[in-house]
Amino acid sequence: MDWFHAYATQVWVVFLTLAEVAAIGLVPYVILTRRNPTSAIAWVLLLLFLPVLGLVLFLLVGLNRFQKRRARRREVAMEVRERLGFVAHPEVQELPQPVSLPAEHVFRLLRELNEFPATQGNRLVIYPDVAQGFHSMIRDIETARSHVHLEYYIFHPDRAGARLRDVLIRKAGEGVSVRLICDSVGAIDLTGAFLADMLEAGIQVVFFQPVAPWKKRWGVNFRTHRKITIIDGEIAYTGGANIGDEYLSRDPRLGYWRDTFVRITGPAVRQVQHVFVADWAFATGERLTDEFLFPEPRIAGDVVLDVVPSGPDLAEQVLTELLVTVISAARKRVLLQTCYFAPPEALIVAMVSAAHRGVDVELLVPSKIAHRIPIALWAAQSYYGELLAAGVKIREYLPGMLHSKMFVVDDDFLLIGTPNLDYRSLLLNFELGVVAYDREMVATAARILRADRRHTRAIDLAMWNRRSLWQRLRADTCRLAAPVL
Repeated sequence: MDWFHAYATQVWVVFLTLAEVAAIGLVPYVILTRRNPTSAIAWVLLLLFLPVLGLVLFLLVGLNRFQKRRARRREVAMEVRERLGFVAHPEVQELPQPVSLPAEHVFRLLRELNEFPATQGNRLVIYPDVAQGFHSMIRDIETARSHVHLEYYIFHPDRAGARLRDVLIRKAGEGVSVRLICDSVGAIDLTGAFLADMLEAGIQVVFFQPVAPWKKRWGVNFRTHRKITIIDGEIAYTGGANIGDEYLSRDPRLGYWRDTFVRITGPAVRQVQHVFVADWAFATGERLTDEFLFPEPRIAGDVVLDVVPSGPDLAEQVLTELLVTVISAARKRVLLQTCYFAPPEALIVAMVSAAHRGVDVELLVPSKIAHRIPIALWAAQSYYGELLAAGVKIREYLPGMLHSKMFVVDDDFLLIGTPNLDYRSLLLNFELGVVAYDREMVATAARILRADRRHTRAIDLAMWNRRSLWQRLRADTCRLAAPVL
């Protein structure tokens, strides 16, 4: 046995040496590719002092595997545009009415950074109650004649999921083409038994980025957090709600689930379709460029919209720049509603600066979250002291679970969609936001936020400073994990 022990020791030493060499070799790559200095320092220290663990973790969650996807996405976009014409008809070169400085700045920023130009002639309907939005979506799916495309982070095999599944199966039986993208982490409980009837009916179901490294296009860290439904290329839904009973307030532990659905009609639907087509191409390799998927856009209203996709496959941090720009230019009010709050430092500085200028800055956050261990909530609380001291108002939603993502600045800027104000949404996940430059839509969103405000409690700075040492330590410790929560 002595020879075996000696041999095993030699193998272990060689393995450790190779791991250390590989870890040290990754340090220049981290320095060159990490735009966030805090993240870069954390990875460098982990690779140098815990090389085996650091190497494994970096290969699993640290690598950005989307450089090739960025090129594939451009190829898909060019092919769609060559075959069908540009996806921004009628395109907006200038906003049709005088707008505030924040809205004007965002409009010009997105003309440079965004994948699509703004479009006019849209109609936007906001559903502050998930059940209403879900039932509206089901009714629209039941009228589908050509196709239904869906992309969701979570799709639970429960009553809500079964209802949607059965409608999709019925439409597939009528000859409607149905495609579904689910995130392989968020929809991990979506079983083969639940999907069997869908697959038998001819519905195409794919899982975005399998976590198993032996599968094609695998990955761990970068998830699709998008919630998209497109009917016949003419109607689109997005917002904060996934598919599941808890979103319809059927989970007694969470109580009432406050979330937001958005229904879009008009030229902007083409752009939402384009986002789905790009994701489908990445997940399957299939390029969907059939003309019937992109029907000639119809004028549905008078709202100017920017459809804003973001993700690690894009060169710019579009959502972060957008939010920092609009908050920095605010003159009257900034109303922010989010489920998760652990933003990059630039966003904190923008909020603090706005409050110092006398802008009414208010943050609406949940008093509890869906996870059993509320690490994300504790991490959010580590930011409250600095914000409260600057004059930012923070209110916690009490009746149940606040999961909505809606942001209002002054009188004519509204951002609504899937992103939270945290590192994961702004830097790591694939998200979709919709920007409306419309006073009526902003007024509607502000009324919804005021209604939510009646069900909140204000956090007082003096009370907050009286927290126990354990509460402060817990929050600040969880903040260290904010970039990956």
